[in-house]
Amino acid sequence: MERQPMRKAFNMKLQLEETEEPSPEKPAAPMKLRIKAYSRYLRLWNHKSVNSAKIKAILMQITEKGIENEMDFVRSILVIKEICNTPCYTKKEQLGAFCSFISSLDVDERTKILNVTIPYIAMLALRVELMHPDGILPLLSMNKQNLIKLSRGEIACVVANCFFCAIPAQDPDLKLGEHDMYSLMCDGSLFFKGTVGAKLRCIFNYFESIMQSEPEGLVTIARNCLCEEEKAHYTTEGWTSSENPMLEMWLLTEATIEKQHNMIQVDFANKLIGGGIDGYCYQEQVLFAISPELYASCLVCEQMADCEAI
Repeated sequence: MERQPMRKAFNMKLQLEETEEPSPEKPAAPMKLRIKAYSRYLRLWNHKSVNSAKIKAILMQITEKGIENEMDFVRSILVIKEICNTPCYTKKEQLGAFCSFISSLDVDERTKILNVTIPYIAMLALRVELMHPDGILPLLSMNKQNLIKLSRGEIACVVANCFFCAIPAQDPDLKLGEHDMYSLMCDGSLFFKGTVGAKLRCIFNYFESIMQSEPEGLVTIARNCLCEEEKAHYTTEGWTSSENPMLEMWLLTEATIEKQHNMIQVDFANKLIGGGIDGYCYQEQVLFAISPELYASCLVCEQMADCEAI
């Protein structure tokens, strides 16, 4: 099945900034962009325009008492979505994939996820009041070169709120992708080639790993735009008529892309970062599943134009 014709090339350049001095083994890649004033912001559930008390009460209850069963979780998610007034991309059928995954686990693993992991995720989601007391997150708008720096703790908080679908409806003119982790993972079917269960395992593994050791460092999400001169040069005609030689290239066969360090991974992707809501398992969806911190970029990045990379 062919993918929707909605692709742009982008460079998923989320780099961890070391706090210590750079060494020859770990060279620090300089960032050329400077942070400029942000013109647009994303509202979070603790924004004054949202009924945050109800969302906070649900998350606190999950933190303190855990989840009784799968349907208890589904009911909580649907209530949060109703409060956030978000589009109903996430139907019960999509959340049914979560129920099917949980019911497939053995008793010990199921109990751990419902009574330990999910309450921890709820606790992370509640930190938004501490980390972003004004209830907003800056956006990287279209056609504007800029960057955002977030601590990895903030990233964990943002991803936790995606997990609970606790991102309010935004202004309709914002060109944003999905904020809802289940819409990112599912297409509406209970079992779709087994991909939803695999993605859920990756997400729970991410939260369980930071439960053992909270992440440190900063993540930089940078939006690069070609200037007008560059736009004129980097066209199909410009590329095909160029006489500049290609750079040297090496082919490594002994390891996977994910195991290469101090490298930039390039993904040719959907113009809506994260891959849209097609529910399949293409390169971009796999990249986000194995590195769930990338889900934060779905919140802060408007869709990409032809001349942009993130």
